[in-house]
Amino acid sequence: MVLYHSVRIDMVHYCRLEAHLAEKRKKTSHLDRNGIPTNPALARLRLFRRTVREDPIRIGKVVQFLKTPFMIRESWQVELAQTIAVLPNLQYVDLPERMFTDEPNNAMLRREVQVRCCKLRKIAYSRGSECWLVGLASQQVWLWLEVLELNSLDVDPLAMRAVLASLTRLRALKVTKTHSFSDELMAFDDGLPPLVALEELILKDTPRMTTVGLIKYLSSYETQNALKVLTLEDTGVQSSQLQEVLVVTPSLRTLAFQAKVSEPFPSAKWPQLLASAKLKTLRFEISETPDAAFTIVVADLKARKNPNQSRL
Repeated sequence: MVLYHSVRIDMVHYCRLEAHLAEKRKKTSHLDRNGIPTNPALARLRLFRRTVREDPIRIGKVVQFLKTPFMIRESWQVELAQTIAVLPNLQYVDLPERMFTDEPNNAMLRREVQVRCCKLRKIAYSRGSECWLVGLASQQVWLWLEVLELNSLDVDPLAMRAVLASLTRLRALKVTKTHSFSDELMAFDDGLPPLVALEELILKDTPRMTTVGLIKYLSSYETQNALKVLTLEDTGVQSSQLQEVLVVTPSLRTLAFQAKVSEPFPSAKWPQLLASAKLKTLRFEISETPDAAFTIVVADLKARKNPNQSRL
């Protein structure tokens, strides 16, 4: 039963007999009876579906991870839905990119995921799935959700705030190309539901999220000490303001920063730039900037203000 804990469906299966099996394949046809090329990954998914549906109590409940190729999950939603229908303890499954949109071909799979997969740890929402995301605040479908990815969404900041506050077990949040993700969402207010303390926060192409918003979110002891990984790529946070963020993230281990800089760093901030006692990994990428900015960063690293840093 241990073999069914994590299942991966691949186009090619590698084993010790692969060389021998490859020779045997040369002597047989790769076409089915109708002359159509076979799909090894689909065949394996159907075999796995048959196995778990024949014994859902003994085998189905053991499966916690199901990984599938891109074309399988994008083109064979029915087979995937019939499979996960008997996997009650599933924690991770590869799903179509636009599953939470109103496209009819995703309806069956979406229904099975919402009804059967209540223990999922990771979910992603992309453009067109705004209504389904907002519904999480009231439906509370995935109480065990730990990782949430948001891509190219247009959601009211307060509505998104309600969603994030409802996911009490959330530990990692990735937001990409979502301009509504702004300082307003992070505001600390007694009238708003509190945000969960994240361990990992990844923000990419979110220009309305600035240092002000981050510091508001990190104003509590819980959020300050929980955050371990922070990625800021093309956000509203300026490179010269990074130290303000580091001051309120005492437990931060990894920092990745990418931005276009058009102004030099203020000279008053030179001595304390990027100083952190626990930071281990730093990725700092700036472009369209005077050479003086790079000189400051190099000088700061040589000053060893980050005693625990092991990777640059």
